[in-house]
Amino acid sequence: LLRLAARLALRASPALAELSLKLQRRGTGAETPLGAEQLTAVKPGDLLLLDGRNAGGDPVDLVVFWLGADHSIRQVYPGDERESPRLAAGQRMRRLGLRIDPGSEGTERLLVLAAPMRRGQEASDFRFLEQAPLARLRHAADSDLQALFDACFADYAARGDAAPALPAERLALQLFTFQVGP
Repeated sequence: LLRLAARLALRASPALAELSLKLQRRGTGAETPLGAEQLTAVKPGDLLLLDGRNAGGDPVDLVVFWLGADHSIRQVYPGDERESPRLAAGQRMRRLGLRIDPGSEGTERLLVLAAPMRRGQEASDFRFLEQAPLARLRHAADSDLQALFDACFADYAARGDAAPALPAERLALQLFTFQVGP
């Protein structure tokens, strides 16, 4: 996901959704607007508030992922299977509030993915991108064993993958980065 976001950042992506992210520090009621281009220092207990609106004339599927410092990927919007990611023209998403977890530390990210859709098309389901946290990071592994895995499975992504249904050039990604510390 980060590689795709980096590739798309180099291209002019379509403006499919208007996003507003605000930070509410623990113990205060003030909301400070945040931009995607800045690294924001946050502390456990702080609250991130995301608002979004379909800025175009066609339906858009809007999905939000939390990318943890432990390499986890968790879809946070829509929150469950009953909620649809589809936003009609001009429609707003449910305001999303994310509290920084006391167990977090390191660089964490909020990734917002917007995909244009046609009327009557089935809503996108990106839950397959979710990933549990890693029990240990790669550098902690036996280097010889890791080299063997890298050699054996280096080209796994090229074997039999179908072309994506939606070209990456039509996606709009916005990435917000946070440094979580005490």
